[in-house]
Amino acid sequence: MSKSIRKPAVVLFEDIIQDQDKRQLDIQSALGKAATVLVYKGEEETPQDMPVEVLLEKLLNSHSFNDGHIGLIVSDRELGRYKSGVISDSVVLAVAEKMGIPVCLYERGIKRSGTMGKLKQWKIKEIVVDGDSKNFGEECGQVFHGFNNIARKLEEIPGKDFKKMTPPEILARVLDREEEIDRIALYGTGEQSVLLEILAYIDSKNPALELKNRYPRILGNWLYTSLLRYPGILLNEIAAASYLNIHEDDFRIPKINALFKEASYKGPFSDRGTWWWRRELDRILENNKCESGFDYARKKSNKQVRYCQCMEGKDHPAGFYCMINEQPVCREHSHGGVSWFPRGADLAMISDREYKKIGPFVGLY
Repeated sequence: MSKSIRKPAVVLFEDIIQDQDKRQLDIQSALGKAATVLVYKGEEETPQDMPVEVLLEKLLNSHSFNDGHIGLIVSDRELGRYKSGVISDSVVLAVAEKMGIPVCLYERGIKRSGTMGKLKQWKIKEIVVDGDSKNFGEECGQVFHGFNNIARKLEEIPGKDFKKMTPPEILARVLDREEEIDRIALYGTGEQSVLLEILAYIDSKNPALELKNRYPRILGNWLYTSLLRYPGILLNEIAAASYLNIHEDDFRIPKINALFKEASYKGPFSDRGTWWWRRELDRILENNKCESGFDYARKKSNKQVRYCQCMEGKDHPAGFYCMINEQPVCREHSHGGVSWFPRGADLAMISDREYKKIGPFVGLY
């Protein structure tokens, strides 16, 4: 008889009392039977001799919160209205890090318009959803399933192998892409904020065991905020269209998009967006003896397919992706190698226009 596995909990931190039930129901409806959503009510009194972080950690490890078996914390970014008045978002984040629990933050009415708004979006190393979205529960559920997917993949790695593996090797195994190890390792350069949690346990008595429990959080954050965000190994829709030199509107045409179906990403967080494996796109072109996706699309489906234009030089084919404007850009009209870009994200650029506008203020030059 197989051993039953306890379902993880999702813990919600919502300090507006009248919103707690609705948010709990929204998330629970999205999760179904995959996890139970529990709500922190914020009614606990903090003993004067007990730091608030210690109190919260003790509470989350209690029977009331599934004995600490928590797959995700969902928290308002700005907590300050609890009756106890001591639990803040910074406390929640600190305790989550100590316990190795993934976190999904939400903001009410997220707006990322304007250059600085976009810059903040790409530089942030947190997973954030829109608290006002009608799909709020579904989005939280997608984040949970992404981390849970990684946790299940980690369980498949034998302990004797795990002890010898580096973080890039482990993530490559989780993604079933061992051939990407070297490029994944490049994403670790400049991404210390995500991987610093590993260093705290290197000198522990059993670092492999300690880290294996934490790797869903560590690898999930790394994958979500780096590999899926900055085009290099994986390309979002606009970045893929630019790389293939197919106009983004034409790339969305089902008949054309289907030509690259075999390169679709189906790993953790794949329901949070659409991505393609760059190596697989190259393989498709190579197998069909085409130099570009533009040539391949015209050869296979539609002679009227347009090439992908650079956002700043319309007569230039693009090939790259502006992280600020989220538009195709060519090498001649952009700048790469920005300090906060992972080294492996060689298709991530900032257009000349945006570079000149914000460079002096954010240390780009």
